[in-house]
Order: sequence, then C-alpha cells, then structure tokens
Amino acid sequence: MAGEGHDVHWGGRPAFLLPFNLSKSISSEEGHKLGLIDALEAESFKQLVLSDTAKALVHVFFAQRATSKVPKVTDVGLKPRPMKKVAVIGGGLMGSGIATALLLSNIRVLLKEINSEYLLKGIKSVEANLKGLVSRGKLTQDKAGKAFSLLKGVLDYTEFKDVDMVIETREGPQIDVKPVPHSIDSTASSSFPQRSQVQT
Repeated sequence: MAGEGHDVHWGGRPAFLLPFNLSKSISSEEGHKLGLIDALEAESFKQLVLSDTAKALVHVFFAQRATSKVPKVTDVGLKPRPMKKVAVIGGGLMGSGIATALLLSNIRVLLKEINSEYLLKGIKSVEANLKGLVSRGKLTQDKAGKAFSLLKGVLDYTEFKDVDMVIETREGPQIDVKPVPHSIDSTASSSFPQRSQVQT
C-alpha cells in the first residue's frame, strides 16, 4: 500500500512531499514466507507511479531541462552579453541584496539613491550582507573586501552612461530615467504599472 507522503528536507531546505511505502511494516522474512513482499511492492509502485506527486515530479524534471533550450536563443548560437558594470536604483532591502549578488559575481555596481541618508543606509546594508557571509564562513574577509571595493554610491545618473544594465528597485519619480544606450533596462519592483522593460 502507498501512503500519501511525508515531510523531507534536502540540503537543509524543505523538499517535495515524497511518497513512501507502507509495505515496510511487514518484515522481509515474514513477507517472503507469506509470499506478500513482491505483491505489495508491485501494488505500491502501481499506486505511486500514478499519484499526483509522481506526475508533478515528472513535470518538474522535464520543465527544468526545457529551460536550457529556448527557441531562437540557444539554437542560433547566441551568447550572453558580458556584464561588467551595473547600476542599481534603490538601496533598500531588494536593491542592496541585488547589489550584493552582483558584487559577489565580480561586477562593479553603481548604487543610486535619492539622498545621502538613504544612500548611506544602502551602502551599510550591502556591507552588512558581506559581513554576514564572512561570519558564517561562506566568504573570506579578503574576498568580502574586494567585493565591497567594487561598489560605488551615487546621487545622480551622470555615471550611468557606460553601464551594461540598469535595475530599478525603487518606486516613485526617480524610476523615470532615460534609457541608457546599449544597456538593458529592467525592474525588480512589483507594484507599479509595468512599462517597457527592455531597452537595447
């Protein structure tokens, strides 16, 4: 017989609800004597393979592989554009997190804010993120220092002229920035009306 499932963790994180086999409640020796083990396993497999959980796992398996094959992208030899310098508008929770991720990928970051107070908070948030990684043993102090050195805070758009990407994370008047030639203009904000998201 097959049960509905049980909670499991994979790498410290919750994983899919996995089915389990209740035929284990009969000992192997006893089951073989009664001729039940093979029949129970066959019946359990039959139920499990047709379950919603199994169907979901099969879907995830093929969906993950499908993401690596995008028509007119992966089949025509296109290569990702190298990112050397990215501007992040807004240094709040989202903006500082995105900036941290970029710095850890050895990408220079311009962190734009509307005033000096907010800019200082944003820079301190990025610094705290890096220090947190060091304290947890995820990053060496040297690498954290190198990453932080790639960050520059700005209060205007003067230095945006040579960035490879602009990421908006703050709502309000300051998101109405003129597209930077040859850059990708994207947004990480979710609650304001979407406008043209990509500018090449």
